[in-house]
Amino acid sequence: MRGRLLILVVLSMLAAPLSAAMVSGQVFVDANSDGVRQEGDEPLAGAIVSDGAVLVATGPDGGYALETQSDVVFVVNPTGTWPEGSFWRRVAADTASADFPMLRQEQKVPFYFVQGTDMHIRPDIADKMAQYVNAINSLP
Repeated sequence: MRGRLLILVVLSMLAAPLSAAMVSGQVFVDANSDGVRQEGDEPLAGAIVSDGAVLVATGPDGGYALETQSDVVFVVNPTGTWPEGSFWRRVAADTASADFPMLRQEQKVPFYFVQGTDMHIRPDIADKMAQYVNAINSLP
């Protein structure tokens, strides 16, 4: 019985909604690869930070603020950069900051990622599927 009670308590904790938390931080090119923002590090304006539900772009100073109910935030690295270490950070209600140091990385050709989901094979959507495939194939 004690084991079942423990499992029930753990499951109820997992099912409880997370309270909203404000997470803020900086996205920057880390000139000396030490993971800490300091003078000489270039801010990355327009970088995207998300919790999987909300997207925010960094300002001219590389800063962002995101209200989230998730326990993870991540950065979408701008072209020509690569995350130093992990591209995501675990956050908690008491976490106020999550910085994303980036490294310069040459990117010789553009990269495109396209995801089509929930495409079921049905005769009534064949025309729409063909339009979708043509649109993907016409990307540069």
